[in-house]
Amino acid sequence: MESQRRNYQRFQVDLELTLQSESNIWMGHVENVSDGGVFIVSKELKPIGTEVEITLKLPGAMLPIWAVGIVCWIRDSGGSVDAPLGMGIQFRLIADDALRRIRDYVRERQSANAAAVQHAVPWASTDPKKS
Repeated sequence: MESQRRNYQRFQVDLELTLQSESNIWMGHVENVSDGGVFIVSKELKPIGTEVEITLKLPGAMLPIWAVGIVCWIRDSGGSVDAPLGMGIQFRLIADDALRRIRDYVRERQSANAAAVQHAVPWASTDPKKS
């Protein structure tokens, strides 16, 4: 059901970020990213509709990425390790260059992961018939 609402493909990432709203500043963790926004793992949940400023630093990048987003949905019960507490933030304001940098980072990660899989050494057979 959730995938029917999505307009952009999401990519798994592991990035730290700083969030700022009218009332406070706190740290979070980005679990996935798309051209439309991010899912932030955090115990500090803001109500749907809250505007937040996001400062995100990509590995190896000198300049952080700054964006303004709005909380579109929250996950307020982490029933399992695979479903942490957090918020879906939709970008409202992000520079074209910042979006390009996010896309480049995701593309580089995908290429590195594909190369690692391609170069993986297969497990040795433990079947005595194949020796």
